Amino acid sequence: MRYFIDKINDYRYKISYNSFFQINPFVSSKLFELINNYAKKSRKVIDLYSGVGTLSINASNRNVVTGVEVVKNAVDDAEYNKLINNKTKINFICSDTKNILTEITKNSDLIILDPPRAGVNKNVLDQIKKKKIKKIIYVSCNPFTLIRDLKILESHYEIEDIKVLDMFPYTKHIETIVLLSWRCR
Repeated sequence: MRYFIDKINDYRYKISYNSFFQINPFVSSKLFELINNYAKKSRKVIDLYSGVGTLSINASNRNVVTGVEVVKNAVDDAEYNKLINNKTKINFICSDTKNILTEITKNSDLIILDPPRAGVNKNVLDQIKKKKIKKIIYVSCNPFTLIRDLKILESHYEIEDIKVLDMFPYTKHIETIVLLSWRCR
């Protein structure tokens, strides 16, 4: 089998062999609830590193969402997941984040960042600062790159909330969710 279907909370997800997915459903459930809660007051959301669309789908209850992912199979899965979950206000783009950010951020008020362990490209963080997006939700599995990236953002954003989820109990692996807000200047 080249894919499997998983269900977390009220949504189902198709995941192909080379697509990233949070494999602990109990912790993922909490993560998805946090994303949904943080995104409540937003209208237009950009989900960078969107994978199979899990965070996009969870943020789309009251929002228009654009997901960006570089892995073609993941984008195909995200499109399928959008359909099986009856989500009509989501658009997925297959592209490298640094190549598309300028084009898609117009009128956006929230960016979700869920990068790989290497963190976010500095050029992408600099572009985000220039756009003055009101809120950022940063999801990270690597505390070291998270700290590095937060230091880059701290001149323009302040931390509003931080949650740490124990992704794999009795190991060093955690998932950190940081809600950032634009500093009015």
